[in-house]
Amino acid sequence: MWKCMNRSSQAMACFFCVIHLSIMASDDKITVRNVSKNSVFTAIYKKESKDNAHATRVSDVVEIGSGTMTELTRPDYGFFAKLTIDRQLFFSHDKEKLAADIDHEQAKTIPWIGIGSVRGTKFWIAEKKSDKTLHGYNAIEWFFLQPLKDGVMETVSVINMIGAYSWLRIRNTVVPINPFSKERPTVRVLSGGVDTLCAQEREFIKNRIPKVTKAVSSFIERPLTDKEEAPRIVFLFSGGAYRAMLGALGAIQGLQKIGLYDASMYNISLSGSTWGLAGYMVYGKSLKEYIEQLYPRIEMSTDKLVARIDRLPDFIDQAAQAYLKGDAFSYVIETFGFLLGEALLRDLRKGIDSDQRTISLPDQIPYIETGEHPLPIYSAAITKTAAGDPTDYMWAEFSPYEIGSVGLRSFIPSYAFGWDFYKGALVRADGAGLLRSLSYLMGIWGSAPSVRLKDVFPGNYPMKMGDLRIDPAKVNNFSFGISQSPMAELKRIVFIDGGISINVPFPLVWRPARDVDLIIAFDFSEPTPGQGKIKGYGAQLKKAQEYAKKNGIEIPDINFDSAAKKSVSYFKSTRPGVASIIYIPFIKNEGFSKKFDPEAEMKVGKPLSSLNFSYTREQAKNVVGLPAYVVEHNTDMFKQAVEDAIELRAQKLKKGSGLFAQLPAITIPEGSMSKAQKDDESTPYDDALKKLGLTEDEKKSSVESIDKAFKAYAQRDVSAKDLKKMIPA
Repeated sequence: MWKCMNRSSQAMACFFCVIHLSIMASDDKITVRNVSKNSVFTAIYKKESKDNAHATRVSDVVEIGSGTMTELTRPDYGFFAKLTIDRQLFFSHDKEKLAADIDHEQAKTIPWIGIGSVRGTKFWIAEKKSDKTLHGYNAIEWFFLQPLKDGVMETVSVINMIGAYSWLRIRNTVVPINPFSKERPTVRVLSGGVDTLCAQEREFIKNRIPKVTKAVSSFIERPLTDKEEAPRIVFLFSGGAYRAMLGALGAIQGLQKIGLYDASMYNISLSGSTWGLAGYMVYGKSLKEYIEQLYPRIEMSTDKLVARIDRLPDFIDQAAQAYLKGDAFSYVIETFGFLLGEALLRDLRKGIDSDQRTISLPDQIPYIETGEHPLPIYSAAITKTAAGDPTDYMWAEFSPYEIGSVGLRSFIPSYAFGWDFYKGALVRADGAGLLRSLSYLMGIWGSAPSVRLKDVFPGNYPMKMGDLRIDPAKVNNFSFGISQSPMAELKRIVFIDGGISINVPFPLVWRPARDVDLIIAFDFSEPTPGQGKIKGYGAQLKKAQEYAKKNGIEIPDINFDSAAKKSVSYFKSTRPGVASIIYIPFIKNEGFSKKFDPEAEMKVGKPLSSLNFSYTREQAKNVVGLPAYVVEHNTDMFKQAVEDAIELRAQKLKKGSGLFAQLPAITIPEGSMSKAQKDDESTPYDDALKKLGLTEDEKKSSVESIDKAFKAYAQRDVSAKDLKKMIPA
């Protein structure tokens, strides 16, 4: 089943290259391989991106023999034309069907596959196992998704034959045991417009405050007076794939060196920066050691990474569990997260475990509960459907303690993400769902593949661009049935990369209960294409300002031109209760290097592009070193900002503040989310359980044999197909 995974060491490269959007313009070559039993005829067509459009042939009809391949020239129509024209490969056993012009109705009878640049350069034509019809595949589908789906469904079919009771046994043996399986969590609901933090976060703050107070006094080189209190300082880190991952770690390295890191309460990250912080928070050693062990991981070429993946059968088992438990399963996001885990987390905790699947978000609690580190919070966005409207996005936050959304007014323990809740309680009598791995969550947080094309290409173009989004994460809705939630009627919701809204996670720091005084934001975003240096680097601040205005949140006055040009900008608040902002974009600093220019290196095809997942040690050290340098050479500005925050906090305390605060008015588009249809579909697990009909005595008599069989299966001593033979009738 998995032999096809070894067909080419390019599979990982295909995954990352195809999963991201390439906008480079020029005619290029594609290869098409026919793996069906008979010859096929194929040709390239172009079609306008609108309903009922005709497809016009733009190449000769080419015959591809069984087991052979051909090379075709994929035409390029320029950047803007590509947004209005679809390039498609039609194929058939009947050459006559590939006419010069194919109307909308005829196109329904001829198999085809999209071959735009977003789809890659390698394509396969094969017969589907189910009905023997021709079907087209790109590299992701051929190397990853189709084998994965086949493996999942094979395992599912075996388990369905065995029965639901047997499935209850296998659920706890195939993958690492869930330590929270006996927990019966409930949904924590924000009621009455009041924002409150969970008990664990409040306890964390209590433990962290003495360390923060000591660090603040040391940093400003004076003790705090009786009328002063240490300000709440928060670090924000943007998205930007490996660039943001490395940049965030470099920023923290600089903050640690000047003594400001220990003065902060939160580290809030988004997309690529979450990958670096998530690993650091379970590593258990110094940041210097963590960064050093990271260099060889990201030096590894993507083809070598594929060669290391020897745990895909385990991944299939986990996927089958999600399917049978009724959990929503996203093949692309699951695979993306799994590969991120293999690259960044595998063997990270030698002496504890080497399997990245066993590392989960709650594993970070021992490293932060005594207040040794700022509380890490990871961000994502929620929408009701895979093609959701931008106005429907709501922010979600993931901490080691809790996962939830102020917009949904609902939160759950971090271990219960993906579990099935209704009206605040678990649905199933057997309770626990899967304990989702940290790598799976990393796939969601940095799910660039879930971006919609219409959001990637900004501007008001006079054409239909469509709602294409590549298989985002669809998850059981923890606010399902909660009357306070605007998504109460949705059984499942869609999680996507938070960068689609704002690429710096300001909204999570603006929760009233977090009571923040100073925000230090590191922005590793790519400059917005076509907007030039000023608007490009100030774009995320502008988006944050618009969000704040829309939701009634006060922020200091911001000079966007200055923010885009300077290595560090300080926007001082003059109003108690309004947090000041220090903004640090990822721009060239000649004091650090006269040669290293991040803006030039972030373009598509360059080393610092978000499409690049392989860095040399020198490239990585530049990305780590620049933000560290900027922090270290602006210590006086940081000291002044902390002094200002102390003064404003003292004024705020006179007026009264604390952990109970009114929520800002979260704007909900009228009628957009409240009209969702309730999904009452039953799962394969539910159906099998109803059909089983075993007596209690029958169940007990088979337990010993079932345990023995499943232990052998979990240890790979027997195959899935042989498992059924070992189960008592």
